[in-house]
Amino acid sequence: MYEMKSLIIASLMFFSSPDELVTADNNNFVYTVSASKKVEVGHEVRLTGYIKKSMGDSTYLFHDETGNIYIKVDEGYISRLQVELYEQITIRGKVDSNWGSKIIDVEKIRKT
Repeated sequence: MYEMKSLIIASLMFFSSPDELVTADNNNFVYTVSASKKVEVGHEVRLTGYIKKSMGDSTYLFHDETGNIYIKVDEGYISRLQVELYEQITIRGKVDSNWGSKIIDVEKIRKT
């Protein structure tokens, strides 16, 4: 039985690209924008990338190597940390939904 499970997992890894797999660690964090769009609302994420654009109203366009997603950040948090556009950061938050699109409700930001 163990060998069968190992074979199935190995097959999935071989035939799928990394962004097609929803990868998570023991804390169940998702690590890519692409995977963030495929999980349920409330799932925790930890993404590394950069802010491409401010959309106003505490919303920003975030980018990593797998794509773009909108993030919602508490008022003033970005300016207090002095985060510049295109500066690499790691964000931690939860997947949320806004008018049918997935967004990330950011809880923490760290410059990397």
